[in-house]
Amino acid sequence: MFPKTLVIDSNQIISSLVRDSITRKILLNPKMVFKDPDYLFHELEKYKNMIIKKSRLTLLEYDFVFREIFSRIEIIPFEEILPWLDETRTIIQAEQKIKGVKTRNDVV
Repeated sequence: MFPKTLVIDSNQIISSLVRDSITRKILLNPKMVFKDPDYLFHELEKYKNMIIKKSRLTLLEYDFVFREIFSRIEIIPFEEILPWLDETRTIIQAEQKIKGVKTRNDVV
């Protein structure tokens, strides 16, 4: 059954950095494998100060938790993801329409 491979959203990683929660425990589970695009680092760097403030971690503690979490995430170069982006967007938009969620294309 294990290991399970999942692509994790940046919001989930931010959540795991802000709070020692179930999300962090899942990310640190050795039976799980996570993948994410390389631009994730840039996104997290943009919110680093906000994460540190909300988490009340020191910079040293933040760096430790960050390294622990990212030791569990396989980083995939964006170029490897690029060929599937259009198909992925189509699938997501179809699911959102089924659920009645407005997409960017629906907003005028």
